[in-house]
Amino acid sequence: AMYKIVVKAELPNGAAAGGPFTVQKTAVSVTNPLVSASANDTVTVLANQCRVVLEPNNTGRVAPGGSIVYTHVLTNVGNCTETITFPSNLTGNSAAGWTSLVVIDNPVAGGQSAPGALDPQDAVPSGPVTLQPGGRLVLLVRVTAPATATAGSSNTTDLRVNGGSSGLLTVNDRTTVATGGPQIGDEITG
Repeated sequence: AMYKIVVKAELPNGAAAGGPFTVQKTAVSVTNPLVSASANDTVTVLANQCRVVLEPNNTGRVAPGGSIVYTHVLTNVGNCTETITFPSNLTGNSAAGWTSLVVIDNPVAGGQSAPGALDPQDAVPSGPVTLQPGGRLVLLVRVTAPATATAGSSNTTDLRVNGGSSGLLTVNDRTTVATGGPQIGDEITG
């Protein structure tokens, strides 16, 4: 008979990067202790490579008094667990009268939740969020132009997130006021 043996090698916290290290595994028959098989595996300890990215920058158009929702993705591209925090100045608008709202998109569909769309199941960021290696968090930013905005005027909304060991991360959304019907490339939100 042939069996697959899985070995999980756990290293103590703070183990120095390096190697290679040899892990030997041996299987012994329960019916005949004289029958056994051994094999070696080689492992290497990786150095911590902690990194979080926030992307992308966006552009869009709205009518006076209109809103647009931009999507940003915060991704842990490193091999460390990261604690993400949201500063009190989470967003900033370059033009007077413009407003912005940031929510963490609920990734589970159903009920009143539609992933990727601003809905009642999305939450305004408050406390810290833990992001495992490979984990991601979708942030939705709704930008609203003042009703008095004139055609051609624009605003840049900065979104700021404390990305753990990556420090302060910033992306920006540039929104221009347009009048008339939708143009090619416009995002229509309702």
